[in-house]
Amino acid sequence: RAVFARLGLGLAGARAVLQGYGKVGAPLVYLLSSLGMRVVAVEDVTGAVHNPAGLDPAELSDYASRTGGVAGFAGGDALDPGQLFRVECELAVPAALDGVITADVAEDLGARVVVEAANGPTVPDADAVLERRNVTVVPDVLANAGGVTASYFEWVQARQGYPWEPDLVASRLRSSMERAFDSTWDRADQLGVSLRRGAIVLGVERVAEATRLRGLFP
Repeated sequence: RAVFARLGLGLAGARAVLQGYGKVGAPLVYLLSSLGMRVVAVEDVTGAVHNPAGLDPAELSDYASRTGGVAGFAGGDALDPGQLFRVECELAVPAALDGVITADVAEDLGARVVVEAANGPTVPDADAVLERRNVTVVPDVLANAGGVTASYFEWVQARQGYPWEPDLVASRLRSSMERAFDSTWDRADQLGVSLRRGAIVLGVERVAEATRLRGLFP
């Protein structure tokens, strides 16, 4: 939501492709669909499936649960996995493997936005290509930080000895991620750099300031 809002893109009817249909990718199909987006292609270890009208989240989940993967799903056509990121769409989400968006893939990428749900899915050479093509990349250090943030919330609850309601966890996680995104976007914009570089700069600045305030070094 946040990156689309910053770019002036609407969610309703926007197309998305996902690589990975596990603990991250499978829930994402439901989440993106609930926002009004069309998940038009999904790939997992068994293969890839494509439907320009959008894949049905419930039917895909039921099929994958029964068969162990998305390959052969009747609600779409088989797609060569090597073509997944070439599908025309607004959003591409690599949510499985590292190093999958190479410079060659980046040249033919069909998406306007990449959200790195996996760790290290974009190789350094590809970053330069994506910047040249004005593709916005929400880097892994920001995009998939929800897991460690939720783990921090677990630690806080344990320290308090007081469990939070699931809705409160979700609300605080959403607020935390939105603040992190806004801070990263603003810092990157100030410096005229990509979100990846902006996130790294912001992180280093915060650690440096915390170290200074603690007085660990002269």
